[in-house]
Amino acid sequence: MFGICNYQSYKQLKLIFPAKMFQDYEEKKNFLTSMLCKTKSPSGKVHGDVPKRFGWLHEYNDHETSRAFESIFPTEIEMWSPKQILVAGDMVSAFKSFTKPHKLALDLYRTPDVCETLLRGIQGTSTTISTLTVSGIHFTDSLMESLVLHLNVMEQLNFVGLTNSSLSPYMESLSKAIHQRSNQIKLEMWYQRLNDDDVKYLAGCLGNISLLKMHRSDISSEGYRILKEAIQQLQSIQDFELEGDGSKEFKLLVDWLVEFKRSTNPVAAKVPIPHVQYAVSYTSDKKKNQRVHPNKRRCNSL
Repeated sequence: MFGICNYQSYKQLKLIFPAKMFQDYEEKKNFLTSMLCKTKSPSGKVHGDVPKRFGWLHEYNDHETSRAFESIFPTEIEMWSPKQILVAGDMVSAFKSFTKPHKLALDLYRTPDVCETLLRGIQGTSTTISTLTVSGIHFTDSLMESLVLHLNVMEQLNFVGLTNSSLSPYMESLSKAIHQRSNQIKLEMWYQRLNDDDVKYLAGCLGNISLLKMHRSDISSEGYRILKEAIQQLQSIQDFELEGDGSKEFKLLVDWLVEFKRSTNPVAAKVPIPHVQYAVSYTSDKKKNQRVHPNKRRCNSL
């Protein structure tokens, strides 16, 4: 039905079916455009039947409606990857039609081929992926290649519960890509058991990581030593943050960093607290000699 509102389709169908079966083209266009453009969400989250509207927009293939759709679409978007590869194609078509910059917080899950279609299709458009979360998915070499295409513009990258459980086969390529970035990134890992080689790769790109979060993740005593040495060599240790829990060694590393930053911070010297004297204040003549409540006194710092 929506294809009828594409003017070229409308002209072809008009030759096949009686004209009385169709209402005015502009009337149909305005009606379905209004349906298409009801996507505005205060939170910027895309869910429900919005992915269907990507399909309508793709089928419609109308420049004017694409601009109307983009004008009401949030510039900062939160969304899950779709279930079907056809829907991913529709979404890519919509993003390619956008002319203004959009920032996308994307959660990849389900099947790798759908996620790859989405990542490769978005690359090179005006839409950039600011936050990427990889969760509940079987990670593959080709998916890592698709991810790396966007890594230089990401602000945060999260790995949560991969079905093949380990990032070990991809830590070398991930480390290289992070190391080549022009700025720092936030990296979060859940349920990862990093072997010593993984930790070495992680240590090699630590200078381009502003925040490293590791939850329910394990490192060995050798991994503790490797990361500790890498942190000590950072140019700006005070700007580096380490959070999370997991193995005893990782918890020790978090505690050590807190103390190490405190001992190396030049501003950490104790600053004397200024003495505060409360001025004696009085009310108006009507209540002369009645002291004002202490919470309402003027405070003079000496």
